[in-house]
Amino acid sequence: MKFDIKKFSSRLRELMKEKGLTTYSLGDIIYLSSSAISRYINAKMSPKRTTVEALAKYFNVDSLWLMGINDERSFYSSNEKLENNQDKRPILSDDQISLLLNCIKIQQIQSKLLTGKENFQLNDIEIIIKNYKEIRGGMIII
Repeated sequence: MKFDIKKFSSRLRELMKEKGLTTYSLGDIIYLSSSAISRYINAKMSPKRTTVEALAKYFNVDSLWLMGINDERSFYSSNEKLENNQDKRPILSDDQISLLLNCIKIQQIQSKLLTGKENFQLNDIEIIIKNYKEIRGGMIII
């Protein structure tokens, strides 16, 4: 079982054509740049596993088929596994959340020093975590 970049690029191009998507529109849907999508469909770059899962979910295809591992195009099925394992996910304490936020802040500072640009807004992440904590009763489930 090995990722086949040629099959992946061909299958991604095929799926995009079926839905009438451009690299820009697909990038907007799964939160990637159009240049990243372009590199995928031209077999210039392999996607991360999370990207493959997002694409498979969006196009409702099996991720193994999308990666060129299986030849049978079937429906996306990872949702069932995720739903069945929700209770087994670890819960983050407030101390762990603070540590995570500090790590993100350090990464943001390093990125700004190296590139002169901010990759994301820290207050956006803090708001997301705060809202998530309220929903989960004070704890974040990862």
